[in-house]
Amino acid sequence: LYLPVNRSLGMVLEDNTTTGKPELKRLAKNSPIKRQIPIGFHSGCCISYMKSERIGYVEPKSAEECVELVAKSKEGATTKTVKMEMLLVQLEREMGSSEVKESKKGRARREKKWTSKYNALARYKEKYG
Repeated sequence: LYLPVNRSLGMVLEDNTTTGKPELKRLAKNSPIKRQIPIGFHSGCCISYMKSERIGYVEPKSAEECVELVAKSKEGATTKTVKMEMLLVQLEREMGSSEVKESKKGRARREKKWTSKYNALARYKEKYG
């Protein structure tokens, strides 16, 4: 990740008592690192380790420690961004009925989109060979 030195990261962290690791609960909509993290890891992930030139390799034990490590990594930076590795481990979640419905709706939209693209390609091939 490339962390902006002069901005907040917009990460909501919490201590996960089950895993004993800090958990990324969610990223703010305007988080400057949101595009650098795959969507499936925007929430419900434990932070296994953090690594930067300034802090080295650290396995944080709490959300508070994560905040301190990010601040320490940015400290004294001479550039606009600081490079940091962060291993996020997705936690298993039980899917509620609303999430299942969303998934089915999303799948239906994707299938419809691909079907229309396929049909357009077939029409093009018929017309132009």
